[in-house]
Amino acid sequence: MLGVDADGAVAWQKQYAGDEGENILAIAPAGDGGYFAAGKSYPPESYDYGHEPVWLARLDAGGGVAWCRKTLLFAGEGCCGVAAAGDGGVFLATTDAQSICHVLRFSSSGDPIFSR
Repeated sequence: MLGVDADGAVAWQKQYAGDEGENILAIAPAGDGGYFAAGKSYPPESYDYGHEPVWLARLDAGGGVAWCRKTLLFAGEGCCGVAAAGDGGVFLATTDAQSICHVLRFSSSGDPIFSR
């Protein structure tokens, strides 16, 4: 991921990776110069393949990870969007195999608030 300044010059460059083949699928500004990033993990065989890990991270203005949360969703679901909430929290949208949208809400510290 690249952070750029007002002139488009690269201010920082970070690579976020664990041991599960994570991909960033959605990024949104957090409103304070930081970002929310969300994506999907491609787990090793030790995971329950009836679920797929989707993760959400809060990045500071320099690209540092403030927090990262992972949730197991039903098979076929994936991250499709992320949006900052007015109170510093975040919404994460996912879809399932039947194209039904699910919305998860997290606080500014990454604690889950609701899932609908």
